[in-house]
Amino acid sequence: MSHSQKTYYIDVPEGAGNTYDFNNIPPALPQNTQHILTSGCHTCVGVYFKIDNERCFCAHINAMFAPGKVRFVKTQEDADKIKRIVRGKLERESSASNWTAAEVRQRAGFPDTVVLVCPMLYSNDERWKQTGYYVVEAIKEFLELDADFPVDSESQGFLVHHASGQVKKIPNGGVDHAEKLKSFLAANNLRKANLNLDSWTIALDSVEYA
Repeated sequence: MSHSQKTYYIDVPEGAGNTYDFNNIPPALPQNTQHILTSGCHTCVGVYFKIDNERCFCAHINAMFAPGKVRFVKTQEDADKIKRIVRGKLERESSASNWTAAEVRQRAGFPDTVVLVCPMLYSNDERWKQTGYYVVEAIKEFLELDADFPVDSESQGFLVHHASGQVKKIPNGGVDHAEKLKSFLAANNLRKANLNLDSWTIALDSVEYA
Protein backbone atom coordinates (compact mmCIF):
# COMPACT_ATOMS: atom_id res chain seq x y z
CA MET A 1 0.00 0.00 0.00
CA SER A 2 1.09 3.58 -0.56
CA HIS A 3 1.87 6.00 2.26
CA SER A 4 -1.45 7.75 1.67
CA GLN A 5 -3.33 4.52 2.32
CA LYS A 6 -1.68 3.86 5.65
CA THR A 7 -1.41 5.89 8.83
CA TYR A 8 2.18 5.64 10.01
CA TYR A 9 3.13 5.69 13.68
CA ILE A 10 6.36 5.89 15.65
CA ASP A 11 6.77 2.60 17.52
CA VAL A 12 8.21 2.71 21.05
CA PRO A 13 9.16 -0.86 22.02
CA GLU A 14 9.75 -2.28 25.49
CA GLY A 15 12.65 -0.65 27.30
CA ALA A 16 12.79 2.34 24.95
CA GLY A 17 11.86 5.99 25.16
CA ASN A 18 12.84 9.44 23.98
CA THR A 19 11.84 12.99 23.23
CA TYR A 20 10.22 12.84 19.79
CA ASP A 21 10.05 15.79 17.40
CA PHE A 22 7.31 15.49 14.77
CA ASN A 23 8.88 18.34 12.80
CA ASN A 24 12.12 16.38 12.49
CA ILE A 25 11.05 13.04 11.04
CA PRO A 26 13.95 11.21 9.30
CA PRO A 27 13.79 11.49 5.47
CA ALA A 28 13.16 7.75 5.05
CA LEU A 29 9.84 8.06 6.90
CA PRO A 30 6.62 9.81 5.86
CA GLN A 31 6.98 13.46 6.85
CA ASN A 32 3.36 13.72 7.94
CA THR A 33 3.78 11.07 10.68
CA GLN A 34 1.86 12.34 13.71
CA HIS A 35 1.05 9.16 15.65
CA ILE A 36 3.09 7.46 18.37
CA LEU A 37 2.39 4.07 19.90
CA THR A 38 3.62 1.73 22.59
CA SER A 39 2.12 -1.67 23.39
CA GLY A 40 2.69 -4.85 25.37
CA CYS A 41 2.94 -3.03 28.70
CA HIS A 42 2.06 -6.14 30.70
CA THR A 43 4.27 -5.46 33.73
CA CYS A 44 5.87 -2.26 32.40
CA VAL A 45 4.75 1.37 32.36
CA GLY A 46 3.74 3.20 29.20
CA VAL A 47 3.90 6.99 29.38
CA TYR A 48 3.27 9.83 26.94
CA PHE A 49 3.13 13.55 27.57
CA LYS A 50 3.03 16.54 25.27
CA ILE A 51 5.95 18.97 25.54
CA ASP A 52 4.83 21.45 22.87
CA ASN A 53 3.09 21.43 19.49
CA GLU A 54 6.02 19.65 17.84
CA ARG A 55 7.44 17.42 20.59
CA CYS A 56 6.44 14.78 23.10
CA PHE A 57 8.09 12.39 25.49
CA CYS A 58 7.09 8.74 25.23
CA ALA A 59 8.58 5.64 26.87
CA HIS A 60 7.90 1.97 27.61
CA ILE A 61 9.65 1.67 30.97
CA ASN A 62 10.76 -1.79 32.07
CA ALA A 63 12.03 -1.89 35.67
CA MET A 64 13.05 -5.14 37.38
CA PHE A 65 15.40 -6.66 39.90
CA ALA A 66 18.15 -8.63 38.15
CA PRO A 67 19.00 -11.37 37.48
CA GLY A 68 15.64 -13.02 38.11
CA LYS A 69 13.47 -10.28 36.57
CA VAL A 70 11.59 -9.95 39.86
CA ARG A 71 9.16 -7.04 39.93
CA PHE A 72 7.63 -6.99 43.41
CA VAL A 73 9.23 -4.46 45.77
CA LYS A 74 9.96 -5.54 49.35
CA THR A 75 11.65 -2.53 50.92
CA GLN A 76 11.23 1.23 51.02
CA GLU A 77 14.91 1.51 50.14
CA ASP A 78 14.30 -0.29 46.86
CA ALA A 79 11.15 1.75 46.20
CA ASP A 80 13.13 4.95 46.67
CA LYS A 81 15.89 3.61 44.42
CA ILE A 82 13.45 3.01 41.56
CA LYS A 83 11.96 6.48 41.92
CA ARG A 84 15.39 8.11 42.11
CA ILE A 85 16.58 6.37 38.93
CA VAL A 86 13.43 7.24 36.97
CA ARG A 87 13.45 10.86 38.14
CA GLY A 88 17.13 11.13 37.24
CA LYS A 89 16.57 9.75 33.74
CA LEU A 90 13.67 12.14 33.16
CA GLU A 91 15.72 15.09 34.37
CA ARG A 92 18.66 14.16 32.13
CA GLU A 93 16.38 13.64 29.14
CA SER A 94 14.64 16.98 29.62
CA SER A 95 17.96 18.79 30.00
CA ALA A 96 19.51 17.10 26.95
CA SER A 97 16.44 17.82 24.80
CA ASN A 98 15.94 21.38 26.05
CA TRP A 99 12.59 21.22 27.81
CA THR A 100 11.44 21.33 31.43
CA ALA A 101 8.70 19.74 33.49
CA ALA A 102 7.43 23.26 34.23
CA GLU A 103 6.92 23.86 30.49
CA VAL A 104 4.98 20.60 30.22
CA ARG A 105 2.73 21.67 33.11
CA GLN A 106 2.10 25.06 31.49
CA ARG A 107 0.78 23.57 28.26
CA ALA A 108 -2.89 24.13 27.56
CA GLY A 109 -4.88 21.07 28.54
CA PHE A 110 -2.41 19.71 31.11
CA PRO A 111 -2.76 17.20 32.77
CA ASP A 112 -5.01 15.71 30.09
CA THR A 113 -1.94 15.78 27.83
CA VAL A 114 -0.46 12.95 29.95
CA VAL A 115 -1.16 9.24 29.35
CA LEU A 116 -0.12 6.51 31.83
CA VAL A 117 -0.79 2.78 31.53
CA CYS A 118 0.38 -0.08 33.75
CA PRO A 119 -1.64 -3.31 34.02
CA MET A 120 0.32 -4.59 37.02
CA LEU A 121 0.80 -2.01 39.76
CA TYR A 122 0.42 -4.77 42.36
CA SER A 123 1.23 -8.48 42.53
CA ASN A 124 -1.61 -10.84 41.63
CA ASP A 125 -2.42 -11.41 45.31
CA GLU A 126 -2.06 -7.63 45.93
CA ARG A 127 0.48 -8.41 48.67
CA TRP A 128 3.26 -6.43 47.02
CA LYS A 129 3.51 -3.23 45.06
CA GLN A 130 5.31 -3.85 41.78
CA THR A 131 8.16 -1.88 40.25
CA GLY A 132 5.65 -0.19 37.94
CA TYR A 133 3.91 1.38 40.94
CA TYR A 134 7.05 3.30 41.84
CA VAL A 135 7.89 4.15 38.23
CA VAL A 136 4.45 5.79 38.04
CA GLU A 137 5.05 7.61 41.34
CA ALA A 138 8.32 9.00 39.99
CA ILE A 139 6.64 10.27 36.81
CA LYS A 140 3.86 11.89 38.84
CA GLU A 141 6.40 13.58 41.10
CA PHE A 142 8.46 14.78 38.14
CA LEU A 143 5.41 16.35 36.47
CA GLU A 144 3.85 17.37 39.82
CA LEU A 145 0.70 15.43 39.02
CA ASP A 146 -1.86 14.79 41.74
CA ALA A 147 -1.32 11.51 43.57
CA ASP A 148 -4.71 10.28 42.32
CA PHE A 149 -4.00 11.09 38.65
CA PRO A 150 -5.43 8.06 36.83
CA VAL A 151 -3.27 5.18 35.64
CA ASP A 152 -5.02 2.86 33.19
CA SER A 153 -4.54 -0.72 34.39
CA GLU A 154 -7.01 -2.10 31.83
CA SER A 155 -4.85 -1.28 28.80
CA GLN A 156 -1.55 -2.69 27.53
CA GLY A 157 -0.69 0.40 25.50
CA PHE A 158 -1.92 3.39 23.54
CA LEU A 159 -1.84 5.25 20.26
CA VAL A 160 -1.66 9.06 20.45
CA HIS A 161 -2.20 11.51 17.61
CA HIS A 162 0.15 14.24 18.77
CA ALA A 163 -1.38 17.17 16.89
CA SER A 164 -4.94 16.60 18.12
CA GLY A 165 -4.21 14.83 21.40
CA GLN A 166 -6.57 12.00 20.48
CA VAL A 167 -5.76 8.82 22.44
CA LYS A 168 -6.79 5.27 21.59
CA LYS A 169 -6.10 2.58 24.19
CA ILE A 170 -5.02 -0.97 23.35
CA PRO A 171 -7.03 -3.30 25.58
CA ASN A 172 -5.38 -5.66 28.04
CA GLY A 173 -6.25 -9.25 28.93
CA GLY A 174 -8.53 -11.70 27.17
CA VAL A 175 -7.09 -13.03 23.94
CA ASP A 176 -3.36 -13.10 23.23
CA HIS A 177 -1.77 -9.64 23.56
CA ALA A 178 -0.07 -9.91 20.18
CA GLU A 179 -3.39 -10.72 18.53
CA LYS A 180 -5.03 -7.74 20.23
CA LEU A 181 -2.29 -5.46 18.95
CA LYS A 182 -2.55 -6.95 15.46
CA SER A 183 -6.30 -6.37 15.44
CA PHE A 184 -5.86 -2.82 16.78
CA LEU A 185 -3.33 -1.94 14.08
CA ALA A 186 -5.51 -3.40 11.34
CA ALA A 187 -8.62 -1.60 12.59
CA ASN A 188 -6.78 1.72 12.61
CA ASN A 189 -4.95 1.08 9.30
CA LEU A 190 -1.52 1.59 10.86
CA ARG A 191 2.02 0.92 9.70
CA LYS A 192 5.15 1.17 11.86
CA ALA A 193 7.77 3.91 11.44
CA ASN A 194 10.85 3.23 13.59
CA LEU A 195 13.21 5.87 15.00
CA ASN A 196 16.39 5.67 17.08
CA LEU A 197 15.56 5.18 20.75
CA ASP A 198 17.18 5.58 24.16
CA SER A 199 17.16 2.79 26.74
CA TRP A 200 14.49 2.73 29.43
CA THR A 201 15.23 -0.75 30.76
CA ILE A 202 16.13 -0.45 34.44
CA ALA A 203 17.77 -3.52 36.02
CA LEU A 204 18.40 -3.12 39.74
CA ASP A 205 20.50 -5.24 42.08
CA SER A 206 19.26 -6.13 45.56
CA VAL A 207 20.15 -8.90 48.00
CA GLU A 208 16.44 -9.07 48.86
CA TYR A 209 15.72 -10.77 45.53
CA ALA A 210 18.75 -13.05 45.14
